[in-house]
Amino acid sequence: MIYILNELMEMFQDWPLGTIAGILLACLVLVIIGLVAWRVFVAIDSWFLAERAGKGRISKKEFNLAHAVTGLFLVVDDEYIVYVEVDGRKGSIMIDKARYSKLSQDEWVDVSYSVGRISGWAHIKTLSQSTVTV
Repeated sequence: MIYILNELMEMFQDWPLGTIAGILLACLVLVIIGLVAWRVFVAIDSWFLAERAGKGRISKKEFNLAHAVTGLFLVVDDEYIVYVEVDGRKGSIMIDKARYSKLSQDEWVDVSYSVGRISGWAHIKTLSQSTVTV
């Protein structure tokens, strides 16, 4: 580890190319650390929680067209996302196209969800196949 730090310090001192490369490398490391920290937070906040049942209102529907992230050579399929408000908490869930087209905004549905330990967010687990009346 000390060897790597010494190499980085030498890179920072080699102006201008080494400094620019060192700054880009440091930024990349910080982004990776941030992504790992976010995944750890989500895991601690939402894993292994008891599920609750309730009635939720569909507050928003979102469709994201399939696209490719060229820098990572990653293809993302169509995404059908439904945002639900349940017991005063907001959450979202990805569903298939058939269910997405059957639901409309401000409809009520039965949901099973858990509440985050830290954030208090609603982590929607399942969405009923049909709407319900309130």
